[in-house]
Amino acid sequence: MIQAPPPQHASTDGAASGSAGGDIEGFVDTFSGHRLAGWAHDRSAPGRRLRIEIVSGDDVLTVTADEERKDVAAAGRNDGFCGFSAALHLDAAGRDLIHVREASTGTPLSGSPIDPAADRAPAPPIPCGIEGYIDFVDGNRIVGWIHDRTIPGRRLHVAVSAGDLTATLVADQFRQDVAASGLNDGYCGFEFAFDRRAVGRRLIHVREVSLGLELGGSPFRPDLLNRIATLGNGRALDLLRTEAVRILSTAAGGRS
Repeated sequence: MIQAPPPQHASTDGAASGSAGGDIEGFVDTFSGHRLAGWAHDRSAPGRRLRIEIVSGDDVLTVTADEERKDVAAAGRNDGFCGFSAALHLDAAGRDLIHVREASTGTPLSGSPIDPAADRAPAPPIPCGIEGYIDFVDGNRIVGWIHDRTIPGRRLHVAVSAGDLTATLVADQFRQDVAASGLNDGYCGFEFAFDRRAVGRRLIHVREVSLGLELGGSPFRPDLLNRIATLGNGRALDLLRTEAVRILSTAAGGRS
């Protein structure tokens, strides 16, 4: 199950009053030891491309936040060309805290500073708002939903894998139940048909692609007993009825 801490949003409380820093917003999405990525923009000037300083000890690396970020654009925060990424040298990914800030005002981005020692743990180092669940597995079909609480309009990609078999799909089907709960605009569902014979008894993993986070209910085995064990009484009975009809239909077809 994906359990993410509350999302962190950029704070501009430390920016100089009346300066451009008060309109600067940004976030460090990813840190993997030797690579760092995120986004930053100026709310008062959407077309302005910001310079980002990455500071660790005496090392300073400056990059331009001009890479396309469709998720940020979908959230209505910018024209989308506000992303940045940087490969860090070994001496810049050592023991010193890594500070990420907008260069002209010194405004720190949310998620900064980063402690390299702590953030090398297997869990994603930067808090996120992604959550998702597998609702049910019915025969050869996986149905579920996934969304990003911090960017409701973002359409996430889901990877379904079993051994060497992998497929990727976009979670953009409308889910009235999710929309009614107020979690999302509703366009966050997915449905995937898999070949049960090819999968066999191998574990099936369902993950969000960008961070590799497992959805609630993943991994699982596709055989009937394992699927029943993960369901409530009502859904378990529905599944048993479906399987019984399928088996009887197959048997009747074999006698004809």
